[in-house]
Amino acid sequence: MFIVLTHFSVKQKYRPSKVGDFYMAKQKTDQLYARRANEQTLDVLLVAFIHRSTAGTIADHIHAVKTLSTHNVWTVRRIHPLGGILPTRLDLSRFDALILHYSLYLLDDVYLSKAAKERVAAFPGVKVLFVQDEYRQVNAMKDIIRKLGIDLLFTCVPEPEIEKVYPAKELPGLTKINTLTGYVPESLLARATRPLRERPIDVGYRARKLPYWLGRLGVEKWRLASEFLQAVKGRELVCDISAEERDRVYGDAWIEFLSSCKAVLGTESGASVFDFSGDIQRTVDAFVATHPNAPFEEVQERFFTHKEGNIRHNQISPRCFEAAALRTAMILLEGEYSGILQPWRHYVPLKKDYSNLDEVVAVVRDPGRLQSIADTAYREVALNERYSYRAFVSQLDAAIQRVHESMCAKKQSVYHSAHKPVAAAQRARYTPWTFRIAARPTAVQVIFGVLSTLWGILPPRAQNRLRAIAKPIRSALERLA
Repeated sequence: MFIVLTHFSVKQKYRPSKVGDFYMAKQKTDQLYARRANEQTLDVLLVAFIHRSTAGTIADHIHAVKTLSTHNVWTVRRIHPLGGILPTRLDLSRFDALILHYSLYLLDDVYLSKAAKERVAAFPGVKVLFVQDEYRQVNAMKDIIRKLGIDLLFTCVPEPEIEKVYPAKELPGLTKINTLTGYVPESLLARATRPLRERPIDVGYRARKLPYWLGRLGVEKWRLASEFLQAVKGRELVCDISAEERDRVYGDAWIEFLSSCKAVLGTESGASVFDFSGDIQRTVDAFVATHPNAPFEEVQERFFTHKEGNIRHNQISPRCFEAAALRTAMILLEGEYSGILQPWRHYVPLKKDYSNLDEVVAVVRDPGRLQSIADTAYREVALNERYSYRAFVSQLDAAIQRVHESMCAKKQSVYHSAHKPVAAAQRARYTPWTFRIAARPTAVQVIFGVLSTLWGILPPRAQNRLRAIAKPIRSALERLA
């Protein structure tokens, strides 16, 4: 069996009904159960974290793995509020693969407890890990990969750079596959959209201020908001642009916002500084705490100029796929965009020094030309099967199948020698009902989850004072859970 850990963001209406409720998505349950009769399909456990404010891209990613896989995918999606504890009644030996989603932050024990990590490490099937935000504490993440015994890593690091981040000599036997941060949500392709000339907002954008230690690429994302507004001041464009946290929108409200814009601003996703040890983050955060008005350029010069751009992590953002699917035109800072988007064909390029601003504004004021660019992006990007979640899940299925067959052939563990494909039908397998019971949290887990959530609300100073008392309580609850 496999275990896969991943992150996802989808703007759908299949949200968890309450905190701490482990359950299968209701959609396609009957189809999934029917496929279990096929001995060639594998039973896969997907462990992730989703809540009401989860970004749509994350939800889409999880939902795609759950519903589009040819394997039987069972999901545990509310693990964090229970203190990161895997349900003790859930028998991992009934699965062929385990997937850990990128929505789980694995560098501490909040989203996945120490006990849960030990269970994952002992799991003898295929272990899959999806990672994002890979630019921070890289060495610590590599330690996690080794300790958990991950077999298959889906990374957003571009192909030519993967060996720099995850060298084979440090992670022998690990299969690494490049993946995008998101794909085209099928639900948006069927959505009715208004022609651009009927939309009330000329240019829209949302961002948040990111820490300096992400490098220049991270800073560009939130500076774009204020710089563009200043640049177009007096040009009579209707703009809805903000980098303030209070103005961020999620879920259906985000889709409505995109659908109301003629064009949206954007930049490449990723970061331009890789912090392998975590030292850059610690020193920069400490400096900014005592020098809150220090400009980025000063902080960059002091701490990480020599690290800027050493590893290229620029990539296309999931927002680009959302905009293309909704036929909303894109005004993007010049970049590569994973080789998918072409300037003046799929988007309006904006030079970083704003030297072509007049040309950009002229296109925004030309409904016909702007519509043509948006329509081309829709046809050639949004409708391109290569960038669909179906293609992504097909790649995932094939990769899991290859690793599983290889492990079985080599008989690398007692588990695999005892559970050959011919004996799969004899293995105890979950039904939708028995899985729901096994995945439901116990009373102790609920108590543990409530206490963990309250602990997370406490300020750091209070946590430090109470840590000596809290540690034995946590250990005791973990044993009981």
